[in-house]
Order: sequence, then C-alpha cells, then structure tokens
Amino acid sequence: MTACLWRTTEDTVWRTGSAIEFPASEDRADVDGAEYLFAGLVDRSAEVYVEFARDMHEVELDAAAVGEVLALRPLSEGLLGRLVPGRVLGELIGDLSEIGYPY
Repeated sequence: MTACLWRTTEDTVWRTGSAIEFPASEDRADVDGAEYLFAGLVDRSAEVYVEFARDMHEVELDAAAVGEVLALRPLSEGLLGRLVPGRVLGELIGDLSEIGYPY
C-alpha cells in the first residue's frame, strides 16, 4: 500500500492526488479502502490493536493488558506474562530503556 499526502508552506489543507479513478460502486462509503487501512492508525483502543494482532500475527492478546501498555503503565513481570507468556522482563531492559518505556 502506498499513500501520499502533502502540504506546501502556503497550504492550509492537505493535498492528495487527483488522477485516481475509483471503480464505480453502489456503496461509496469506503471505495478506496482508506477507512479500513487507516482505522488502526487513528483508533488507539486496545480492542483495535488486539484485532490487528489477531489478523496480522495470528495471536490472541489480553485486551486489558494491551490497554495498560497503551496507557504507558510500567511493564512488570506480571503484565509481560499476560502479553507474552514465557518472556522475562530482564531480557527487555535494554530495549525498554532505548525507547523510554517505563518498567
């Protein structure tokens, strides 16, 4: 997928390409697929991420645990175990420090 939006310094709105021909359709609600493709970027809910993980990675996640991560609650052994059973928090300290995630 490729998307292109741009603004010049003088613009007051985002620009898009105008040479796109959309297929004729009775249902014009999401004719270009943008709503489907960008839903996960604009909806920051745990449930949307859990659905994404299920579809893309074929894993089931605890929505409450995902919500704690999205709320930037410190990653504990217990929270990590709810997300990825078998992982040890000590293995992630370097990565967590690098991205500034609390633990």
